[in-house]
Amino acid sequence: MTDSALNARLRADARMNVVLPKLIEIRAAKARLDAEEARAFAEAEAIAADWTEEADNGRVGSDAGFPYRSIAAEIGAALRVSDRTVQRQMGDAATLANDYKGTLEALDAGVISAAHVRAIVTAGAIIETPEMRAEFEQDVLQIAATESATRLTPLEPVKLFV
Repeated sequence: MTDSALNARLRADARMNVVLPKLIEIRAAKARLDAEEARAFAEAEAIAADWTEEADNGRVGSDAGFPYRSIAAEIGAALRVSDRTVQRQMGDAATLANDYKGTLEALDAGVISAAHVRAIVTAGAIIETPEMRAEFEQDVLQIAATESATRLTPLEPVKLFV
C-alpha cells in the first residue's frame, strides 16, 4: 500500500469514527420513536374498544365499527394518511403491545428495528397460545439482536422449537 493510499485510509477511518456512532444513535432514536408511536396507536385502539363496549354491546353491522372508524379518521386527518391505514396501524400496534411485549421493549431499547418487529409478529401469527408465543418471542429476540431483519424473516416458529 502506498503512503498516499495509507493516509487516505487513515483519514477515512478517523471520519468514520465520528459518523458511525452518530448513525447508531440515530437508529436507536428512531426505534424508540417507533415504539412510542406503536404505544400511542395501541392506546387509540383501546379507546375505540372501550367506546364500543360502553356505547352499546348490542350493535351490529356497520354501527359496531363506528368508534374505530371515527378514531381512525381523526388520526388519519391529523397525520394526512388514510383512515384504513390508521385502522391497520392501530390493530398492528395493539397486537404488538398486547401479544409481543418483549418485542416492543426491545424496539424501545433500540435493540431491534421496526423491520425486526414486522418479521417477528408475522412469523408468530400462527402461534395460538400465549405461552408458546412468549417462548417463541424470547428465542427469536435473541436472534434478532444479532441479525438483520432480512435474515430474520425466513424464521418460522416451528424451526425454532425443533
